[in-house]
Amino acid sequence: MFTTDADSLLLLCHPHVETRVPMDDVAAAPSLTPMAQSFSHLQAGSRLLPYHENLYRLIFRFLFFNRHVGVLYSCLSISDDGRCDERAIYVISRHETIDHAELIVLEKVAKAVCVDPQVLYHTATFDDCVYDHAQLRPPLCSTIEAGSSVAEWERLNEQQIQYTYGTLTYHAVASSDLLANPFALRFDGKDFLKISEGAGRSTETLMLSALEDWTKALDQGGNIDVIYFDFAKAFDRVPFNELISKLVNIGLHPRIVNWIKNFITGRSFQVRVNESFSHSHPVTSGVPQGGVLSPILFIIYTSQIPGLVSRYGVSCKMFADDIKIYKNISSNDDRVALQSAISAILEWSVEWKLPLSSPKTKLFHLGRSREENAYFLGDVQLSSTNTICDLGFTLNTNLTFDDHCRIIARRADHVVHNIFRSLSTKSPAHLLVAYKSYVRPILEYGATVFSPKSKRSISRLEAVQNSFTRKLWIRLHGYDYANTPPAFIRNCTFSIPTLDMRIRKYDLVMAYKIISGKVNLPTNKFYTVSPSCTRGGPFKITFQTAKTSLRSSFFTQRAGSVFLRLSKKYILPHSLAQYKRLVDKFLKESA
Repeated sequence: MFTTDADSLLLLCHPHVETRVPMDDVAAAPSLTPMAQSFSHLQAGSRLLPYHENLYRLIFRFLFFNRHVGVLYSCLSISDDGRCDERAIYVISRHETIDHAELIVLEKVAKAVCVDPQVLYHTATFDDCVYDHAQLRPPLCSTIEAGSSVAEWERLNEQQIQYTYGTLTYHAVASSDLLANPFALRFDGKDFLKISEGAGRSTETLMLSALEDWTKALDQGGNIDVIYFDFAKAFDRVPFNELISKLVNIGLHPRIVNWIKNFITGRSFQVRVNESFSHSHPVTSGVPQGGVLSPILFIIYTSQIPGLVSRYGVSCKMFADDIKIYKNISSNDDRVALQSAISAILEWSVEWKLPLSSPKTKLFHLGRSREENAYFLGDVQLSSTNTICDLGFTLNTNLTFDDHCRIIARRADHVVHNIFRSLSTKSPAHLLVAYKSYVRPILEYGATVFSPKSKRSISRLEAVQNSFTRKLWIRLHGYDYANTPPAFIRNCTFSIPTLDMRIRKYDLVMAYKIISGKVNLPTNKFYTVSPSCTRGGPFKITFQTAKTSLRSSFFTQRAGSVFLRLSKKYILPHSLAQYKRLVDKFLKESA
């Protein structure tokens, strides 16, 4: 069995949390620290489980698994003798305070495993130091050095334990965090931000990059053909041998390649119908769904595609298995080039055993020309569509997001209804936390991409918050419709800014990130930045004047014009946190 020192892992917990432990438990583990003793036995239903099994589950769940608790950074470095560098693995916290919604989640899981919620709360919010990597090196590095310990981690984490409040299942995807840092995307000294077009970008920044190309071309009177590819069961079809060969070809250390091979192979599956189970069958292809490492492995596997299409002058945008290519079509040669790129991707998919789905591969035409070109995937002509869902954003051939605004408004309104149906509290603070935690993310994620232009879409989104504040006012003061104040007064009463103001803030923050290089987007693609020693900060931006309303309402023009006014009025700070406070002040003064 894979074992480790309990005290080493328990250094992750807050040292000042005091817990009362039964004397029997202390006697059973006399060498443990007081914090370790508090975890020495966790009661599950009517029985006590060995402390080390629960310790693993607790640490995996609240540190390696939960993005709100901690981040496991791993820039693995292996020496010539095949051993991990003792400086390779270390753990740091997010340096952020935990909010009320996250605390509720912690409390629920804590009750499920019969642990004092305060223990987990202090564990989660302990963010004032970098933990000693030497304490964690032996248990974590051993999986890399051996290359065969993953199965034991899987066996440990896949056990289902019956708790008092139900069944909780923990999977082995936590172990893949040893190699995959979702924020740095680095291991064994290889920088995978350079391997793929989409690596290191969010859906928001990737959409901004594509829309920048499209709106700029349309502003010049161009016509763009976009091809959206769909791999048939992409993550489940990745062949093991071909994936391992790609890992070897990009220069990963044999130990890490062996670790990944053990991670993805040796799995099996069963089918359950009621209480009957089928025979177990081996998994012969695919990467585990939901694993932190899986998208990175898929990016590595498909990393050749941008290079294949670039030789034809075709642009490519990738986000895991979502791939689109596009080209400004001004002549028949451009159409032939795009068709050649499609054929190249088809040949690649056949060679690397990752088949494309012809019915789901679509043509999306943008521009004034209504004459659509014909493109073929093999012998099948691609069907065109006027509406597409691209990385979660629904857009049409006019590049408006009215349908997207309608969809998210309906979803958010449904959540508002469920909040008031599920929570009986009259506390405005609790209801506002629920609104900010569950409703706002639906309305605001990617707001720089879909920022509504039409009055109908703006009213539709604002109506969600108006509905919430009206329900909240009625919850506090009763059904007195005659004395219910209008929406803007309710917003002021509950200190909630309008959605329009928050979207303008997102625009200014994203513009600052692009200009200062804080996101993985090329600054010169959006703005021309020149150094400055005058009032307004260390740089000045310029951008091309738009000719069409589509371009003038896009992020580059929309945010750039407001950013110029902000930089003329204030000296821009270097700190992002200070800049956000400055934006809040600027928007309040401009309201």
